[in-house]
Amino acid sequence: DAKDSGSFMYFNVVGKAPDSTVAKMMADDAEQVKHDVRAAVVVQADPIKIGDASVPVLSFAPGAFDRYEAVAYIGEEKVLVMVVISSKNQDLFKKDYPAFVQLVQSYKYLSSNVTIQHK
Repeated sequence: DAKDSGSFMYFNVVGKAPDSTVAKMMADDAEQVKHDVRAAVVVQADPIKIGDASVPVLSFAPGAFDRYEAVAYIGEEKVLVMVVISSKNQDLFKKDYPAFVQLVQSYKYLSSNVTIQHK
């Protein structure tokens, strides 16, 4: 239902392989979209600032399922984090993009060393 209602946003987290980098993930995503949707336009959008860090963003217009999308790519020690906005049309994408920027800026990495203490 969310796909039909307008825009939605989500996080996608993947384990980081030894040769994984944000740049490689971005290149792979761009190549996959161009392969799947030949008419898609893939551009590097303005990065989003999180504190002192600058998070790269790719924009896909239109991307998968004929939707307008952007993905912010965040590299951590053991994972790669993608924050995604997907919109039904360009007008909704432009209207909701500021909320996407706020979502990306709300990202906070806690730790890659999680321990669970049992009582």
